Amino acid sequence: GACILKGEKAFPVMYWNFSVKDKNGHKITFDDYKALDKEQQQAYTVIPYTKSYMVFNADQTNFAMVHPEKWEEMQKRFNVQTVKDDKDMLSCPELDMMLLHNTWLCPISSEPIDRAFYRPAEDKIYIPLKGMFHTGEGFYSTMLHEMAHSTGIESRLNRELKNKFGSPKYAKEELVAELTSAVVCQSLGIVSGIQKGNAQYLKNWLEAISEEPKFIYSVLADVGKASTMILNETG
Repeated sequence: GACILKGEKAFPVMYWNFSVKDKNGHKITFDDYKALDKEQQQAYTVIPYTKSYMVFNADQTNFAMVHPEKWEEMQKRFNVQTVKDDKDMLSCPELDMMLLHNTWLCPISSEPIDRAFYRPAEDKIYIPLKGMFHTGEGFYSTMLHEMAHSTGIESRLNRELKNKFGSPKYAKEELVAELTSAVVCQSLGIVSGIQKGNAQYLKNWLEAISEEPKFIYSVLADVGKASTMILNETG
């Protein structure tokens, strides 16, 4: 029921992605393709493509007048979070120095974004600003979780990182990262015990561990290597 306001001009947006097909024309997503090993990838052809769209911003329309409640909801959803002063938050000198001088094994970019992640293709960590977290402990434990992922690339500890979301291998890597974060947090004095977030996360693994007890040895071996690497680099 909304319409574009008179005199408003559209803005071009480019969308790019990859088309992945096998010889029979069967398509898979690019994420699924990246999760395959090199031999399996040979069966597919990858073709990059772009599409362009001419778009308008919602505030270039009369949407606010036609749907005032939805407009208010939309503004709240996309409102930029106010970054609070982080001076009164817990501080970890070792990690603060590492961030200041960018001395971790890969770049760490702290930005006003809404999630933290490690991107293996770039070998780079992205994390929200410290002031966007509820606590200093939350900031450091989240950063250490992503640092743990970054230890796993081929040139470092060579764990499998290109796993499909939701797969057992993906979940195992998440467990390694979470446990590594907990171990390093305790070693650096960031927390004195197990945090509620860690406990809730690890609770989901009790059943898997009870079914296959040897699984935990494999995980702990990776945690030991990752946490040692982080402590050596930051200490």
